[in-house]
Amino acid sequence: MQLFELISVKIRGNKNANGEYETYEQCLGIFDSVVSAERFIQIFIDKEISYNDKIFCFFIYEKTLNDGLRPDWQEVSVFQAVWSYLPDGTLYCHGACDDTCEKPFKGRPADTIPMRVGELGWMHTYGKIVPCLVGILPMTDVEYQKREAALGHSPRFDYVDDAYLVYDYSFHEHPQTWEVFPYFGTISKRNMNRLLKSRERALNGYQ
Repeated sequence: MQLFELISVKIRGNKNANGEYETYEQCLGIFDSVVSAERFIQIFIDKEISYNDKIFCFFIYEKTLNDGLRPDWQEVSVFQAVWSYLPDGTLYCHGACDDTCEKPFKGRPADTIPMRVGELGWMHTYGKIVPCLVGILPMTDVEYQKREAALGHSPRFDYVDDAYLVYDYSFHEHPQTWEVFPYFGTISKRNMNRLLKSRERALNGYQ
């Protein structure tokens, strides 16, 4: 039996000197379908307007009831699929997850990739959102087919490859497609220059 866990992500406090926000998550409920969870998103938004809470996004995680340890016996599979939503409840991105890495990733349709190369975005990571520059997009289904034809066999990719390459202050990261959102607000000249320098350093081979 599949269950769908709805999570809200809210912004905590003000932007810090690095242009980052801390966030916190709240489980809003467990539902029997994505549709039911989506309906509750709208109920929650209407309720939160009166509190003026800063909603950053929502996630719906598909999980399996009575799911045991994954085959390597190390941990329980976290989820099988995820849907991410903008603060107004609009569906933003959908992706599949497979902790066992058994299900192949064969690219995603180009029109399901929300961000574009060079865009400034917010990367949701480890209890905060941080500015980033998009460097490389996830592979599209057309690109996968071309690579398959060139190789003469199906290349091996899994859900981990459904990701961007983005530049942050430290260097670069590979967040999943559903974890990078459109940038809102303004960014200081200092922090923008830090992102540009990070990108330049990466493109010049770690120099």
